Amino acid sequence: MIFAEGLNVTERLLWERIGVPSGFFRGESSLKLEMIEAPHAGIARAGLRETLESLHRLAAGAEGQPGLAALIAGLEPERAADMISRGERALAELEPDTAEAAETLSATLHREPSRLKGVYRQVQALQDQIAGTGETLALPIQTHQDGD
Repeated sequence: MIFAEGLNVTERLLWERIGVPSGFFRGESSLKLEMIEAPHAGIARAGLRETLESLHRLAAGAEGQPGLAALIAGLEPERAADMISRGERALAELEPDTAEAAETLSATLHREPSRLKGVYRQVQALQDQIAGTGETLALPIQTHQDGD
């Protein structure tokens, strides 16, 4: 089911690709840059961007196909709009500033460990919106928080 897959992707993104490598759960002293996807190849930022773009397409739709937001736009227009904007904001948070333009993501995080916190917050909010969409449509969805 598309909802379950969307929630699975957001959960893995939050935990494995942002949270643990960035030390968000245990503080900056537990930074694990070696866990950033392909840190030495210098493609981690591009890979993370592609994942975020996929989540945004799930929410907003693409190529003439409706996204999750379209399913609830008539019932909960605020949730639908917020779901789309969360994907856009996550992508904006990831974009490098001028100082980061030539850096790999792992180099950026080494210099500024909290750099991905904004991305994390937006993806977490998007995850909540995806789960809420399922609830609006009365689909039985079990989130990580519910099913520990």
